Amino acid sequence: LSEHVLECDSYSLEWLYSASLLTVMPLSLPAAFLLVRYNWATSFAGVLMNVLGAWLRYFAISQADYVLALLSSLLIGGAAAIVIVSYTMIAEVWFPANERVLA
Repeated sequence: LSEHVLECDSYSLEWLYSASLLTVMPLSLPAAFLLVRYNWATSFAGVLMNVLGAWLRYFAISQADYVLALLSSLLIGGAAAIVIVSYTMIAEVWFPANERVLA
């Protein structure tokens, strides 16, 4: 169905879904650094990227635009990097040192 809507082959569609995962890896370290220094601003940037990525995906499907869908995957990957790294911040802030391993 996605191949038909976006008018692309299966190889391009695989890259569409892998782009967000490949974006998470290089952005995890900067996201961790920024979460320590600017916690609320970085969290807000993650939420903003996730919302923009979702809307871009919606417009990409409605316009049958593969490049726009790929851009939305990159934005969603950036937001996922912030969310994944933020789990350690939650454990550090909300749990005592002897319970952080269980958190």
